[in-house]
Amino acid sequence: MEIRLAFPNEVDAIMQVMEDAKKCLAKSGSDQWQNGYPNADIIIDDIISGQAYVALEEGELLAYAAVTKSPEEAYEAIYEGSWQGENQNIWSFTVSLWQQMSKDKVLLRLS
Repeated sequence: MEIRLAFPNEVDAIMQVMEDAKKCLAKSGSDQWQNGYPNADIIIDDIISGQAYVALEEGELLAYAAVTKSPEEAYEAIYEGSWQGENQNIWSFTVSLWQQMSKDKVLLRLS
């Protein structure tokens, strides 16, 4: 399995993986990613900023991940506990897997 930075010409393939992930989330009852996010513009921004990664097997795009050091608003409020230390770097991950690929198989190869 090859894991590397995504290229702009892969946006359509990435969006196919993302749409598959959105359907899977909806089927499981989750409302996450059901409002048009993430979309192709977000993916392009991720690619341009160097935080978009793809996993390929025999040239086929199987997974997408966006990895950022930007703080996430969702992590601003912690209700039962606190961050350890004073300066916190928060990593945010957006990960999508092609549904027809066994998630266990991809995750095993990513680990």
